Amino acid sequence: MRDESADVRGMNTTPLIAAVLLAATGSASAQVELIDLLPGYTLGGMHGLSADGSTLAVDMFINDSVAYDAYAWRGGAWGSLPRYDRFNNWQGISGDGRTTLSVSSDWGQDGHLVRVENGVRDTVTFANGGRRIHGALTRDGQTVFYSLQPEIFASDQFVELYRYRADSFPGVLVATLSDRFVGGGGLVAGDRDDLFAIEAQIEQSALGVGGMTRAVIYDAGNLIELPTLTNADVVHFGVSAMTADGSVVVGTESSRGIDDFDAVYKSWIYRDGTLGELTVAGFSQLSILSITDDARAMVGSAMTDTGEYGSFLFYDAARAYSAEQLLAGSGVTLGAGEHASIGGISADGSTVYGAILRGTSSQFGPDWTLFTVAVPAPGGASAFALAGLLAARRRR
Repeated sequence: MRDESADVRGMNTTPLIAAVLLAATGSASAQVELIDLLPGYTLGGMHGLSADGSTLAVDMFINDSVAYDAYAWRGGAWGSLPRYDRFNNWQGISGDGRTTLSVSSDWGQDGHLVRVENGVRDTVTFANGGRRIHGALTRDGQTVFYSLQPEIFASDQFVELYRYRADSFPGVLVATLSDRFVGGGGLVAGDRDDLFAIEAQIEQSALGVGGMTRAVIYDAGNLIELPTLTNADVVHFGVSAMTADGSVVVGTESSRGIDDFDAVYKSWIYRDGTLGELTVAGFSQLSILSITDDARAMVGSAMTDTGEYGSFLFYDAARAYSAEQLLAGSGVTLGAGEHASIGGISADGSTVYGAILRGTSSQFGPDWTLFTVAVPAPGGASAFALAGLLAARRRR
């Protein structure tokens, strides 16, 4: 539903980074860019990086108004996404960073799923009766996939999956999950307009706390629920990323027994119809966050065989880099009390993004500096030697 004259909180829209571009303090070299948040904000979350590495998608939180706002860092400046209400959260970004998808909502009000292309706001759908919306955007920015979960206490409704094509309101129902599923979750998509994956919530766990999740792939009209790697009392099977052609999907499983306090984390890979556990020699508790389109590089959190836990870039089946190593390689040294983490990698494999927790805070919350850094060239040194990436325990 196209709205070319929409007034967005008194701000006019401009391409991608709708509203006025706001200056921020940033420093850069040929390999690294350090990015300060806007004054008065703290980090709400990092949604990701466009496939070409040009645009960083970030949710910022402001305590004064208890609100989230979606911002894009592009071309050395911040710009806010159009929004209807107090909360505005990223859902998707096109491969070139110029088309965006976000959900706007407020206390007790129905949410709106909004696509913006070239400064023009395109309302995809809105939720009635407390139905939650989750969405994903194809790389060309022209197709939106989204889920609507049942209304609260509505036992006769199911999780519905929709496809929306640009400026073609309303969306079309493409599938309905079985009554085993009680809620939708995060979606991921690639190039295709008939393929996406969703992390969907099932009935309450054996512990009675929170609903477990499962990964479901929609492929040209067919629904494929992936089996879990582990048979445990509580299993969350989440989806993280998909390559452009959809041939590879990755995610993380966390599992524990009723009497267990700590969860066990494993990563999975679904490649050309085959599911397996994704392992990296020398690391355990692996949680993969993103993957490049050629599947040569991945980002995730893990524990080394020496007991150190952190986030890493696993590159070319031969090297692993910590956040500190990537920054140091570009001339950035962390100070006392500072900690860096990697959030993900662009699909083209050119750029990694992450955040530095400065160890200080203000009335707005903890102080953060975001960063983007070029992926080390092939042949670079690493402190971690990898025996290789292994997709084991294959299952169909």
